[in-house]
Amino acid sequence: MKEVGAYLGEFLNSPHPHRSGKVCPFMQKVLDENQLLHLEVSGKDKSVVKTVKDFFDDFLTASNKTVLVVTFSHDYSLSFAKKVARKLRLRTSFEGYMIGAFGPDEMTPSLHDQNFFPFRPDCVMLVIRTMVPHDSQFFNQAGFIAGTAMKVGYSKKYPNESNGSYLSRFIKWLT
Repeated sequence: MKEVGAYLGEFLNSPHPHRSGKVCPFMQKVLDENQLLHLEVSGKDKSVVKTVKDFFDDFLTASNKTVLVVTFSHDYSLSFAKKVARKLRLRTSFEGYMIGAFGPDEMTPSLHDQNFFPFRPDCVMLVIRTMVPHDSQFFNQAGFIAGTAMKVGYSKKYPNESNGSYLSRFIKWLT
């Protein structure tokens, strides 16, 4: 898909207009080191969640992959992709991955400027990527259950970070 290459390879690697560095500081390394898996989805609505979940399970066993991009055929909307993301958020978060739905109508602004909208590729897609240390800023925005899963996944990936002790506190709270 031409739109995917333009978004991942060109737009995300272009200079960020409101801070130093690229729009996505990690994408060039992901592309250079072949760390990306891509899945194109079409079919019945109910089968899509299972297809993406199964592919995510395969993605977890791929040794050097850090980003999974799922693109949807043109008959799927951004709102549908957001529903799929919500259904998979606990699973992906618990495994230490962030998930987001992107599309031409996405209104989520950049963290650095409320007038810059970097999550608007020309097609509808889900992006699942490994958590990085700065992702801790999103935990409280996700709601209690998803935020808790994110904290547990983050703690598994970064046990020595300040949020790393959250996993042991959470396990004690559960037992």
